[in-house]
Amino acid sequence: MVSLAAGQLFFRQLGGKADYLARVQEDGSGLNHILETQIVEAGGVSPDGEWATAGGNLSQYGTSAVSVRDRVQRRICAGPCVVQWSADGKFVYVSAASRGSAAVSAARTYIVPIPHGVGLFDWPESGMDGAGDKQLAGIRSIPQADIAPGPDPQTYAFASAVFQGNLFRIPLH
Repeated sequence: MVSLAAGQLFFRQLGGKADYLARVQEDGSGLNHILETQIVEAGGVSPDGEWATAGGNLSQYGTSAVSVRDRVQRRICAGPCVVQWSADGKFVYVSAASRGSAAVSAARTYIVPIPHGVGLFDWPESGMDGAGDKQLAGIRSIPQADIAPGPDPQTYAFASAVFQGNLFRIPLH
């Protein structure tokens, strides 16, 4: 996944033996690793470009938000999850299943208000695990995963597909 924020591209840089969370300016200059720790997947970026998310080999395979300035990590989920920010940066959307997973249809997205930003928010130490999420003040959930946040927490889009077909190819006329 490639994310754009504050004039920078954030992405998973492929290496010989490991992949890294990296960023580059829009014009292609200033390529650098945000983390020297190997990752499996790069995720969302805060609208101000101060935080990027990555999953994989970050402290035992969780999904974390990483400060672009000082490389401090804040665990978001104990396992894989999709993390997105609202356009104004006041909410984080956390979907419990990764994109393309068969479990996406049964997963939920949690909407967590972060009025002072990720760095000052009191996340549960183990991350969101389904049980600890109820500790978070003001948290809401929606019964879909892999959503596209809208201008406010009540507005979002998601894809829904239902297959309806004739498995045996029997004429129905």
